[in-house]
Amino acid sequence: MKPTTFIIAFAALASTALAIPFDEKVVNDHYKRDISAKDFAFWVLGMNLELLELELFNRGIEQFSAKDWEKIGYPPYFSYLLKFMRDQEVSHASEINRILKGRGPRPCVYQFPYHDAQSYADLSQAVTAVGEAAYLGFTWQLDNRTSILTSTQIFTTEARQNAVWKAGVKENPLNAHFDTPLTASQAWTLAAPYIVACPKTNPPVPFKRFPTLEAKLKDDDKLVVLSHGLPKAGIEKNELCWAFVNQLQVYFVEYDSTSRVVRVPKGVFGTTFVILAKQCRPSEKGPFVEDYNTVAGPAIITVRTYSPATTVIVPDIERKSTKY
Repeated sequence: MKPTTFIIAFAALASTALAIPFDEKVVNDHYKRDISAKDFAFWVLGMNLELLELELFNRGIEQFSAKDWEKIGYPPYFSYLLKFMRDQEVSHASEINRILKGRGPRPCVYQFPYHDAQSYADLSQAVTAVGEAAYLGFTWQLDNRTSILTSTQIFTTEARQNAVWKAGVKENPLNAHFDTPLTASQAWTLAAPYIVACPKTNPPVPFKRFPTLEAKLKDDDKLVVLSHGLPKAGIEKNELCWAFVNQLQVYFVEYDSTSRVVRVPKGVFGTTFVILAKQCRPSEKGPFVEDYNTVAGPAIITVRTYSPATTVIVPDIERKSTKY
């Protein structure tokens, strides 16, 4: 079956499925109890991320044609995929608003730093990576079990979106062996600069915004140039570390105030978040740099060089050919 034929058939099936009536009471009963204040805070962050992505995807749909996508290496049917991702964001925001009982944030005014299809794709790849990392970082902390399931369903979808964008910008769509989480404050630090203003009735996002950290890879992803706007007098007296949050680990590199160039630790590959930390101290809760240990960042980088730090040995499994 040709891709276009499949897409048309799938779209027809989807429209039929959406026409099937459902018992709204059954759906609402999942959230008939008020969620905890902690859950509310996490979902307010989640909905802000969904609304941001929704606006970003809408702009891409409006501003770029199929020819624009083909010029940068995407398939001719990518416009359909972008519309589908936009519809996913609508569904996510609608479900989160249901969880928040209609008390969730409304769309804000946004600004996005792109000037053509290529820079738009690069930005979308980064934004979806942040969304995925945010949900991955807070889902396990939710109190409501149904919320945990819904959040898991959302961040697996975010991961697939990120894979689509990675493939188009010539990055590995499978990314890494494990996805990488962020704390809520670190995710908000990366997302908030795209937001210009919000309705006064929106509930506040009760998380920190850390100072900005910029990162640029060089020398075949072996080195990264890092810069921040912090005053030297305020940080020289402290024991600082560069923290590379990647998959199941946090890799620490001692901070050198005389150089902005840092060697990427062996074993780091795929989506990685670089943070300036107060101490070379990993969290006991997982691959996190906790907020109290964060000085600046994160900055997001994608290390294309595949360099696992350890060799994993698995038992030999006898392979038998199956005849059909």
